[in-house]
Amino acid sequence: MVLPDEVQVDSFTINVHIAGDGFGEALVITVGRRFLIGIDCCEVILQKGEDIDHFLETELKKLRKDAYKFWLLSHYHYDHFQSFAELLSVYKSNLSSLIYPADFTSADFAYMAGISTSTKHLAEDEYAKLRDVLDKGIGRNFISLEAGNFTWMKTNLIDKTGKKKKFLLEVYAPSAEESKKIRSRSLKDVLSPDKKNKISRANANAGSYIIHLVLGSFEALFLADAPFKRTAKINWGKVYKKNGITLLKVAHHGSNDGTNEAFLASLKGVTHTTFEKSALLAPFDHYKLPKKNIIDLLKAEDYAICISKTPVSSEKLSAEIETELKKMTLGICTESKNIIVKEVSTPRDNITTVAYAV
Repeated sequence: MVLPDEVQVDSFTINVHIAGDGFGEALVITVGRRFLIGIDCCEVILQKGEDIDHFLETELKKLRKDAYKFWLLSHYHYDHFQSFAELLSVYKSNLSSLIYPADFTSADFAYMAGISTSTKHLAEDEYAKLRDVLDKGIGRNFISLEAGNFTWMKTNLIDKTGKKKKFLLEVYAPSAEESKKIRSRSLKDVLSPDKKNKISRANANAGSYIIHLVLGSFEALFLADAPFKRTAKINWGKVYKKNGITLLKVAHHGSNDGTNEAFLASLKGVTHTTFEKSALLAPFDHYKLPKKNIIDLLKAEDYAICISKTPVSSEKLSAEIETELKKMTLGICTESKNIIVKEVSTPRDNITTVAYAV
């Protein structure tokens, strides 16, 4: 989307909310009351309390009337598009821009082949509803993306004091070669009883989109479920040449296929970020994610662990990590060198917020 060269904001505060109840995952990011960026969807952000609006509605009411609202769907896995049809039905006309994958890929079907029958039926029904909403008419700023890198938004933000900071959103879809590969097999091939024809579920996240966000010297990376086999192919040193990554949405709920030591080392940039670092996770209870070794890797790199709920794990987390995760889940701000600002404006289950004053 083309924005004005300069956009007025109330402040350079960026709030990142991660939601997930042990299955779904969604992110809601707000900047200076002028921008809202959503990534994926789960029912948590649309659940109303007894006396309060649902979370998304609450955040929308905090924005200025002239706010820009963006949303990205990273891939068609049910834990990432759960309730998205409902969200679009209500808010589609208010979105400034939406990016979504063109259609299911064979990698997505491989995922579908591996989930339980009951969840599979829910996912199929939800996908049918979502396609119906998408196919009924999309604005000119609604982009169906198949492959390649895309600069989604680029402008300069100016606060009330006249200070100016660069603001950038970039989307990394699979390369044309990768896209062709994951689209090369039909549904019949993927779900065939002949095991030789089945696509390994190891490739089920190959189509996941990635977002890189820049606000001045603050940089964030939102990995959805992208495996490090794919992220390793991106020259991150060229992406954020100087500052390194401040905030990381950890890939694939903290599984071993999304994060390793080499990948975390690649996020440091030429000079280390001047901010304290945060790592955001939404657990996936069925697969007992996040894994303890991934939590340990993140802590070793001085990331504060910010998690949407207390995870269910087959591996006993260390007492220190388990206590920290429970405190994060309850929205308690602990005195820690790893945490700059932590705010939970309205106590809610399964949503954790990190705020940075850039």
